[in-house]
Amino acid sequence: MEKTETDWSQPQRQGGPALLIIIFKTFIGLLKNIWPLVIAILFTGKNGGSNKMEWFLLLFSGLVLIRSLIEFYFFKFRIIKNELIIRKGFITKRTIVLPLEKIIAVHMEQSWLHRLFNASQVSFDSAGSTKTEVVIKAIRFNKAKMLQQYITEARPLTGKATLELDRPQIKPLITLSASDLFKLSVSANHVEAFFLLLVFSLTVIGNISEATGQQASGVLSWLYQKTDTGTITGVLFLAAFFLLVSMVVSAIRVLLIYANFRIVRSERGFSIRSGLINTKEKLVPFSKIQYLSWKANWLRKKMGIFLLHFHAAGTAERHHKMQVIMPATQKKFITEILKDYHQLLPVTILKPLSVDKAYIARNILLKGILPAGVLCFISWFAISWYAAFFLLLIPYVALSSWLFRKKFNMWSVPEAIQINKGIFGSEVSIMIWGKIQCIHFKQSIFQRRKKLATLKLFTAGGAVTIPFIKQEEAVKIYNYALFKIESENKKWL
Repeated sequence: MEKTETDWSQPQRQGGPALLIIIFKTFIGLLKNIWPLVIAILFTGKNGGSNKMEWFLLLFSGLVLIRSLIEFYFFKFRIIKNELIIRKGFITKRTIVLPLEKIIAVHMEQSWLHRLFNASQVSFDSAGSTKTEVVIKAIRFNKAKMLQQYITEARPLTGKATLELDRPQIKPLITLSASDLFKLSVSANHVEAFFLLLVFSLTVIGNISEATGQQASGVLSWLYQKTDTGTITGVLFLAAFFLLVSMVVSAIRVLLIYANFRIVRSERGFSIRSGLINTKEKLVPFSKIQYLSWKANWLRKKMGIFLLHFHAAGTAERHHKMQVIMPATQKKFITEILKDYHQLLPVTILKPLSVDKAYIARNILLKGILPAGVLCFISWFAISWYAAFFLLLIPYVALSSWLFRKKFNMWSVPEAIQINKGIFGSEVSIMIWGKIQCIHFKQSIFQRRKKLATLKLFTAGGAVTIPFIKQEEAVKIYNYALFKIESENKKWL
């Protein structure tokens, strides 16, 4: 069995390919900001103004290149006495120190450019931060695996780590088939993609027109003719066109994110790998999982598809990109994951705790009648009787509040709680009492009068809210949660 060894106590640089990757990503970021100028140069042709813009772009690109070279040269990292130390910067020097035991997860990411150079990006998450602390943009893939293994598994005091390159492959716990990817594509949120695509298209067309001073031609001209918003036919054509395109975009997005998806269970946690072009690998230690939840919209629930969310320590306020979410296309997937946390509660034999009916009336007043009345009054002078459409907010709030109360149920056992909720979809959460860090007991004037209360259970991975329950039940849960917080000897992290 072949082995490689690295002494992490010695200063380490990013790999040679890192420089090319840094330059490439920097220029891509630059193009995202200056692409209207580039389009203007391409469309307006050669003249004095465009020549000045070209010289400006060349000079700016040269400065970006120099900045990338400096960033690459002065970036070094090492591990001393179980601390990851990163030094970077030239004019403004920065030193970041991360104790290894505080690192929540080590993520690896491979874009097509990384794979071309057999490299990988490595990022580290630590408790107490709302963003990724450190990113090593490119090191050799084997070295990245060695670093990930060193931090998440061994953490020896010697500063040396050995990676067994020929280690036998573990059989994946969960994989996705072609039919699973198809079902995820069909059941995706096409409405969200529709509006995002519509706004993006209108913005792009407007920017091109402003940059070039020319009217749209070709396909764009044809679309303008077909989408005359002054006619019903034009509106329907526009809606159908963008809905079709949004469905295609959703399918491509699902394929890019979840192709080659697999989960492997190790002794310490789950290794989750996915991606078609950009491959991401995330390690979620069992001890870092604070609670689990899985949800689905109406269509996905009918198809038996859920998105399972690992609420790991330190991810409560993070950007969605850093959260760990996996598709569960079969119920047995959820059961397999729960084996390492806590099994589903026997809800058929337990008495549920429900939301009081006063929740509906309160929501209708505060989120329906009052806002609808204000919007109608303000917009009446501008759009006349069309302002009455804002009154539709009242039945919508009434319906959503009624559905939420109907679906909300909480069950508890001495070790854990389970909450089922939803409005037009559904969501299930399971939390072990010992993972709770603090609990908030809240009462408004209205709730005190009705002898109701709202509880919020906080963990290192997020919070769960139990709204508008009987005050007597809320006090029982509050006291029991405090008892578990004070008496639980198990580590929550």
